[in-house]
Amino acid sequence: MPNQIETLLDTVNQSIDHGVAYFEEEGISSNARIDLWEPREVLAHLVFWHEFVANALDSNDGPVKIFASIDEMNARAIGRAANKSIKTLLVDIKNINTRLNESAKQISDINEIIIIFPDGDEKSTQEMLEFNISKHWDSHIAEFKN
Repeated sequence: MPNQIETLLDTVNQSIDHGVAYFEEEGISSNARIDLWEPREVLAHLVFWHEFVANALDSNDGPVKIFASIDEMNARAIGRAANKSIKTLLVDIKNINTRLNESAKQISDINEIIIIFPDGDEKSTQEMLEFNISKHWDSHIAEFKN
């Protein structure tokens, strides 16, 4: 199992490093948008979900259930970071990613369900790290660059 977690975390860390580099360089002054979101808002959204997954990994109460819609959760993410700059959010993501890495290394079963979405969809540690973090970050950065 440790090799699977290490492989997943390597992918997560590469995605985060790539994303951080974008926001430190182009993203800090970009006028690009994804729908209505500017780079700072997208970063706030990514930080929120990263922290949500880290918290789920740390939970001793079984899977974390999301009761609000994903749109509502995203609106909360943007609202929580309304007064934060890109630079501050980048400090946040680096700290949260360190915690996420430490927490993930303690997981004994990467197939254990850690989050249940409002539609009943259940996601494991592996799925959250692979799809909801790595691919999530990669897809948003690619959208900005296209």
